[in-house]
Amino acid sequence: MANFQVAEDGTIWVGTDNPYTSTFTHTAVSYAHSKGVKVLLTYITSWANRTHWATGAATRQHNIHTLCDSLASIGFDGVDFDWEDADGTSMNQEKIDYIALLRDSLDARFGTGANRKLISMYGLVESYGYFPVYLSAINSGDLDFIDVMGYDIHGNWDGYCGWNSNLYTESISINSIMSSYVAYGFPKAKLITGSRWNTMLWRGGTFVGGGNPRPDAVWTSPAPSNYFDLRFGTHFLQSYPNGSGLTYSQIMAQKQYDATAKQEYILIDRSGQSLPSDFWSWDGELTIKAKVKYTVDSGFAGYWGWTVNGLYNWTANDWYPQVDSMWSAYRGNFTVGNPPSGTFAVTPDSLPVGGGSVTLSWTSQNATSASIDQGIGTVPLNGNRVVTVNATTVFSLLLSNASSNMTYTVRAVVASPAGQGRQDITVQALPPIALITQPTGTGSGNIETIRDGNTPPVGSSDPTQQYDTYNGGGPRAVDWIGYQFPTVHTFSALVFQEGMHFSDGGWFTSLSVQVRINNSWVDVANLQSTPLYAGQNGINYETFELAFTPVSADGIRIAGVPGGTAHFISV
Repeated sequence: MANFQVAEDGTIWVGTDNPYTSTFTHTAVSYAHSKGVKVLLTYITSWANRTHWATGAATRQHNIHTLCDSLASIGFDGVDFDWEDADGTSMNQEKIDYIALLRDSLDARFGTGANRKLISMYGLVESYGYFPVYLSAINSGDLDFIDVMGYDIHGNWDGYCGWNSNLYTESISINSIMSSYVAYGFPKAKLITGSRWNTMLWRGGTFVGGGNPRPDAVWTSPAPSNYFDLRFGTHFLQSYPNGSGLTYSQIMAQKQYDATAKQEYILIDRSGQSLPSDFWSWDGELTIKAKVKYTVDSGFAGYWGWTVNGLYNWTANDWYPQVDSMWSAYRGNFTVGNPPSGTFAVTPDSLPVGGGSVTLSWTSQNATSASIDQGIGTVPLNGNRVVTVNATTVFSLLLSNASSNMTYTVRAVVASPAGQGRQDITVQALPPIALITQPTGTGSGNIETIRDGNTPPVGSSDPTQQYDTYNGGGPRAVDWIGYQFPTVHTFSALVFQEGMHFSDGGWFTSLSVQVRINNSWVDVANLQSTPLYAGQNGINYETFELAFTPVSADGIRIAGVPGGTAHFISV
């Protein structure tokens, strides 16, 4: 992490406006060290500007001295160089000399034992001119790793519209690039497979044989291409000419995966709208798993991923799918394939007193099996079933394949006789809302779990039956979860079954119920909990009725201060 500029005297500059030198950087490095993770300082600068720091003895000395000071003051574990514009001829000896002096300086200041600082360097897709430099530094022990830049394989510079970072196929691929390094003599244990997590966009252009942007299309005039970022929970930036975006779920609904190239992509055909069509390719969950598996199977040192556009202030949640896929693969889950998806509906979804018949209808994609609970069992991958319900009932459809599972729920509401209590209107709510929508704990991770109708017995210990908001973050003043409705309702109570209590959280230290009135959330009046909500008591899956003075609103949620050292709740 981090980068800096180089002054004319060779010293590195890190100004107060540089976000990488903030208190957050110190905190992040300390946290990484607590988890046994090393953090390197990335030196992003042009070798063409080496006169400021590498060619003269004085500037070289100033540069390395201040670089060592930065490593010491912040606690970095080494330095990673990005010298992309270096040539492979006259500058080679300068680079060898610089790396050798830096290694000597680091070893003299920090030692060669457990505190030895690492040096790594970016290696380009076509780095044949640089190979003598890199291999010399590797063989001398001065350079620890080469971060092979396995991306930008195609762009509007090479005549082809194609993949951004394909693992196989075509004359240039991740495999061919890594193989060229190995063939030259680089030890596999010193090579790291590279991956870029943002997208390469092709929009429009003119191609041989006509048609829209697509893999392997040769252009006769270059298609405008650019990088954009796939941010979980928000959108593909500028994915349409009018500036509107696609949500992450919409992207996943129409993405395609080339099983040979191991590349995720989307084709958006707007030829019938007199608008330029799009071809997107990026390293998503499936591509990342394939590349990690390739790295492990091939015996390379590791895998690294990065993005562009200064996204240093994004949170882990923004990168959750990619990060989760990477760590899942490193733990041995190499399954690569599209996750199952589908639809599930009940008609009608409300019945008069006494109940009646409803029709369950469902579809699926990429699923190998489907089942519905409430005693129905295994069902065809697409179909419908007429069932009779006498009371409000929640049905869950489980779609599965070798990659993962996906659950969809519907609720059939049966009216209560007049004067016999409140109506359950949960089924009428829009999708559940929460402060934390992409948790990283052991819970189900599917927010629909909070209304799937499954009520585990008190004391149960299966974390997948609950949704918790653990995300590895620090303290937060409030946590909340609930529903919004398309119309106003009169609320008088809420039934809350808490999930599990863990050693570091899973409960509220203070609990309230809030309703949404005129777009503002306010506390309800005269809140009473039955039984009394106790917060941390070590009891899993305890149920509470939270009653209050009736109030008209279009949303309702539970809110409060999350408990434990990890500061999260469970539902």
